[in-house]
Amino acid sequence: MQVFFRGDGTLVIGVMTKNQFLTACASERPLDGKWHHIAVSFAVARRHFGQNQVTVFIDGLQVLSVAIKFPSFSDVS
Repeated sequence: MQVFFRGDGTLVIGVMTKNQFLTACASERPLDGKWHHIAVSFAVARRHFGQNQVTVFIDGLQVLSVAIKFPSFSDVS
C-alpha cells in the first residue's frame, strides 16, 4: 500500500496487486501547507470473499472509508 499527495493537496491511497494498480482519493478535505495528523487504517476481510476496508482520518475526522482489493500476504515480498 502506498500513500501520497497530489499537487492540489489530495491524499491518495494506492494498492498494487499482481495485475492492477488501484487508487482511492480523500478529495473532500484537501490538505494545505500546515501540519496535520493523518491515520490510515486497513482491515482484512474476515470471510474468504469479503471486502478489505481502508479508512483514512485527517485531524481525527474520518474522510474516507472504502472497500479495496489487497494482495494476499503470501503475495507480498
